[in-house]
Amino acid sequence: MEERGVKAPPLPGVVCVPSAMLGRYREFDVCMSKLITPLGTEVQWRLGLNIVSAINNSIRSMFEHDLHWLWIADDDSLFDPNTLMRLLSHDVPVVAPFILRRSNPMVPTLCKPFGDTYIRPGFDHYKDKTGLVDITGWCVGAAGLLIKREVLEKLDDPWVENDKSTQIDFDIYFCRKLSDAGISLHIDLDTKVGHMTHVAVWPKSDGKGGYAPMLLLPDPNDYYNQDGGETV
Repeated sequence: MEERGVKAPPLPGVVCVPSAMLGRYREFDVCMSKLITPLGTEVQWRLGLNIVSAINNSIRSMFEHDLHWLWIADDDSLFDPNTLMRLLSHDVPVVAPFILRRSNPMVPTLCKPFGDTYIRPGFDHYKDKTGLVDITGWCVGAAGLLIKREVLEKLDDPWVENDKSTQIDFDIYFCRKLSDAGISLHIDLDTKVGHMTHVAVWPKSDGKGGYAPMLLLPDPNDYYNQDGGETV
């Protein structure tokens, strides 16, 4: 029972690590080793080439073990230890952290499908916005996506799948399924996640009410340092 003025601790869930490349970046392993999770949370490393199957199997495990949410931790991402706990603090069905594409254009993953391609508004959609933002009707990538159990109870198995009629990626197709089911989608612009390539691509304030990509050399001892780096 929750006492007045005291917030109950978050319920446990499943952290799914779909690792198609069998673990690409040691810096990601460092982030995972420091990640703070609610008591009773299961971290599932799912190695193999089928990312869709990995995520669906973790969702099945979540139901089998009576857990309460799924968080997708891509093995090419970097994050601070409190990332998951901040996302869990939001009382919304589905929430994503702020992450950029790791290849050109290095813009937010926010998009809308248009035929076999995507419309990307870039950074303009987040101009003068901070904190939790409702992006219902839009799509984002799966990296860092937190999905509550009640959402997955409303969708059919397989929850995650490729759109066989187009070349749209599975995560974008999942966001479309959310929209079709009337389920809201949010992004936390204050919870930033890096995206690994030869460097780490981070979102950073441009000092004018907007955002820009910043490139940092990943350092396992200081993987969330955003004081510096090259803004492009």
